Amino acid sequence: MFQQLAWLVDMVKEKGAATPKCIIFCNGTLTDIAGVLNYLLMELGKKAYSPLDSRTSDNCIIGIYHSLTLKKYKARVVESFKGVGKKRIVIASSALSMGVNFPDVRYIIHWGPARNMLDYHQESGRGGRDNKLTHVLTIYYGQQISFCEDAVTAFLKSNGCYRVEAYKPFDKKITPLEPSHNCCKQCAEACKCSNGTCTAPRPAFELERVSSVPQPTMSRPISPSDKSDLKQAITEMVQLIMPTLNLLSENISGCYGDDIVDALIEKAHTTFTVLDVMEHIPLFSVNHAIKILEVFHEMFEDIPNLDIMAELFGEERQIDSPASLPVDFVFDEIDYESPVENEDEFI
Repeated sequence: MFQQLAWLVDMVKEKGAATPKCIIFCNGTLTDIAGVLNYLLMELGKKAYSPLDSRTSDNCIIGIYHSLTLKKYKARVVESFKGVGKKRIVIASSALSMGVNFPDVRYIIHWGPARNMLDYHQESGRGGRDNKLTHVLTIYYGQQISFCEDAVTAFLKSNGCYRVEAYKPFDKKITPLEPSHNCCKQCAEACKCSNGTCTAPRPAFELERVSSVPQPTMSRPISPSDKSDLKQAITEMVQLIMPTLNLLSENISGCYGDDIVDALIEKAHTTFTVLDVMEHIPLFSVNHAIKILEVFHEMFEDIPNLDIMAELFGEERQIDSPASLPVDFVFDEIDYESPVENEDEFI
């Protein structure tokens, strides 16, 4: 799925602070938001900031927005997206899909399918509110469909017009848009608007990409002494975290205390991101995973973007005791004739 965001990375590298505004709606958990943020920050490096050498959350062109985000960070994202602030990409939960009106969002990305078509339209409706064309993409993998309503499944698997399939539950008379290249991916592929052919340029995310050489997995050497020190430090952190974990979770599969530590130590040479921690030990929350990464960083000083992650996902208070621990793609293009909520029209 992350490979489907390569065009966005390229666009940010080229345009920087002038990148068209984009909202990525993660329709899963905070882990998805953390994963997408991790990926973009690691791929972009200093290009994720404006100015380039000022690596602070204020100067990061990527923001996050979810129900647990601190109010000051929510306000910063909203103010920036409503005006001419530095934020160009916001990775969000459905919390950003209602009650806001951003005038010039050019891309809406559904990271994982929406649970129902009403949610899909509500999230998509954050784009194109200035009467200009906006692209809406859904990036997903097959298993995610099992958690969606039948209408969403039919939409994602449609062989016809995505616009028609998206609106059928609400408007039985909906028709494809002309010219076809401004309607949806399926219609664009069949478009013959200019003497039997279509010369309209296709968006960057549809262009075939030249396969690049796979990047080597990040790894670090771990000496027996490092492993012993790391095990002691992680054991202390896990003992703090354990009382807050839901030990009845079906994801834990009998993994307790020592098993958690052993699993983390076994993968210590390739643990650099929140997703790395949660892939090995799925019971952690994002904040728990960040605390584990802080242990790694104290020893190896090689965890990328940890300060930004800890700030954006952290709380106001310090975590120093158990009591204080927090518990295929498709697209359609939309254009709005009116900013009024109940008059939104997708194209």
